[in-house]
Amino acid sequence: MIWLFCGMRRDSGFRAGEEQEYQEWHNRWMCTNFVPTARDLMLIFGIERAPFDFKEEAYPGYDAPIVRNIVRRSDDVSAGRECVPARFGLIPYWAKPEDIARLGKVAYNSRSETAGQKPMFKTAWKRRQFCLIPVDAFYEPNWESGKAVRWKIWMKDESPFALAGIWEHWRRGDEVIESFTMLTVNADDHALMRRFHRTGDEKRMPVIINPEDYDRWLNASTEEAFRMCQQFPAELLQAAPAPKAPARPKLPPAVA
Repeated sequence: MIWLFCGMRRDSGFRAGEEQEYQEWHNRWMCTNFVPTARDLMLIFGIERAPFDFKEEAYPGYDAPIVRNIVRRSDDVSAGRECVPARFGLIPYWAKPEDIARLGKVAYNSRSETAGQKPMFKTAWKRRQFCLIPVDAFYEPNWESGKAVRWKIWMKDESPFALAGIWEHWRRGDEVIESFTMLTVNADDHALMRRFHRTGDEKRMPVIINPEDYDRWLNASTEEAFRMCQQFPAELLQAAPAPKAPARPKLPPAVA
């Protein structure tokens, strides 16, 4: 099942009423929702402060902060790290302008096992455009009650952490879009993450990068990056139900 949203407004990416519907859908099916780390807490990722604002929760099509190497295009040499706003949902460099809204809503996860092979992701993977996605938590749907309930997953020590991603640069004339996707691994045998998604579905989880491996990830070869895409220890994570509050009904204007 794939949702294709076309003709969307540039400010939010959704028509009126579609955002809540889309969020309810992805809470049932996909891991597409996370809490970006606050601007003032970026030091753990080697960034003094995120130099832009972003929403408290990120969904496909939203801008969120990513941390990547600064690359001089002329010599492909790293010049430190930078934090940039990027769209959640990778847009390949070859995408046509009329396809951007659709692609940005379907390419938010990439299987690490095949990222170097799929047309959508293989160029970013082969160019080693690896990034860190700074988060405080991410969400997954839990079906143990018989219906999808959004659960929050975060570190037991409450610290911010980094998910592994790949980023892409799209340009047409003066329009430039930076975007990214979240890398995932199989979690069928993971003590915590196997509890999420529907019974019978393959279990997946985002790749979490240890703080001591941030530089290693950002500078990895494709072979090393593949080896780094592993399950994160369940004993270092915690999870709890976190249902999203229902949208407030629109009230009629007050009568003067």
